[in-house]
Amino acid sequence: MSNGLGSLSATRPRERLRREQRTLLVAGGALFAGYYLCFWVLRIYTTASLLTGLTMALGLAVAGVVIGPLGARLTELVYVVVALVLGLGATASAAFSGGSHCIGFHTLWALPLIFGLFARDSRGGSFTIGVTSLVGGLFVLLRDESNPSRIAQWVTLCVSAAVFGFVKQQLERRNLEVTVTETEQAQTRLAAADRMASVGILAAGVAHEINNPMAYVTSNLEFVTKQVDVLQHKAGLIDREVDEALADAKVGCEKVTAIVKTLSRLSRPEGGPTAAIDLNQAIIDVLRLSRRELESVVKVNFVAGEIAPIPGDESRLGQVFLNLVVNGAHAVELRPDGPRTIDVRSYVRELGQIVVEFKDTGAGIAPEALPRIFDPFFTTKPPGKGTGLGLAICAEIVEQHHGVIEVESTVGEGSVFRVVLPAPPPLPPEAEPQSHTSGMLTSATS
Repeated sequence: MSNGLGSLSATRPRERLRREQRTLLVAGGALFAGYYLCFWVLRIYTTASLLTGLTMALGLAVAGVVIGPLGARLTELVYVVVALVLGLGATASAAFSGGSHCIGFHTLWALPLIFGLFARDSRGGSFTIGVTSLVGGLFVLLRDESNPSRIAQWVTLCVSAAVFGFVKQQLERRNLEVTVTETEQAQTRLAAADRMASVGILAAGVAHEINNPMAYVTSNLEFVTKQVDVLQHKAGLIDREVDEALADAKVGCEKVTAIVKTLSRLSRPEGGPTAAIDLNQAIIDVLRLSRRELESVVKVNFVAGEIAPIPGDESRLGQVFLNLVVNGAHAVELRPDGPRTIDVRSYVRELGQIVVEFKDTGAGIAPEALPRIFDPFFTTKPPGKGTGLGLAICAEIVEQHHGVIEVESTVGEGSVFRVVLPAPPPLPPEAEPQSHTSGMLTSATS
């Protein structure tokens, strides 16, 4: 399935940011080279200062080339070396071109800001450039026998710029880390959605492929049944075992057909027009599909209330119901003793809201974890049991249907999840309301 997700996942955010960092360093080297060349042409800098400046530019450009394949520690070491080259180089160029009275001398106090612009994620480099600039500037000022007032002013300016540059760099680094984390999480969610969409398309294809041969089997089975009845009637013999075998085969075909229809409904592509759906039937479909996973773990009881059809996406709401019932089964597995049941029921609240309730007798959710259960990637399940995306996706789907999910839980007793959907719109006067017969569907118990 090609929808652009593959190309998005292939571009890792950390690699992209590293490439941007390399580009900035190379660009910084080019700017430094241009700066010193310009001042040399204007005879503000001597040839010795020009050579020193070109060395600084070369240091930035080389750092931009080599940091790509290096690990975190080696990259930090490269930044520290570059900071030393910049600080010592600026000190030397000022000393060679008029000392503290040279216009380039003021580059020293601005170096921490410049370094933070071209190397955004190096604490060691920021500290090194700040100390080197301060010491280098003091060396030049003391060599020129500057008065104490000028020295104090310059030190204050240099320290202020270093502190500001360091704080700005750390804030930018934190923002970059948050951006990287959010991007990676978004890519993981997109990958999960991509897999779910692929599974849905696959299920729809399988259902379609099964339907045709099942139609042949069913029609031929009915033909064989009629022929056996005719032959038995002519022979005057009744073979009950043959009748029972044919009846069982017919029931089996009907079950397969029902499962295929359920797969077709629940795997329908999203984004199509919404239609009035029967929530009770959607729940029955989900329980039928999950019976195999649940039957050895928990007993599921379903009581269908008298609820009217509502507009919505049956496949997406079915995904919510399936997730909640499977989560309940996993919670029951974590409880060593006690009842092992999930009670599912649908009913109408006072204001006409439709509620589908899932009540399990599982281990419950700790109070400190309860406010976070709908956060992406947060999970209370053991490793290998969940990704932390299920409830987040459920909450998003229910919200898209203008509803909410309510949760109540007691540790050691179980949890109750309620999917609350808005009241269905009133039917036209000529329309006859359709109701679903209340009943109970119980899975096998362990």
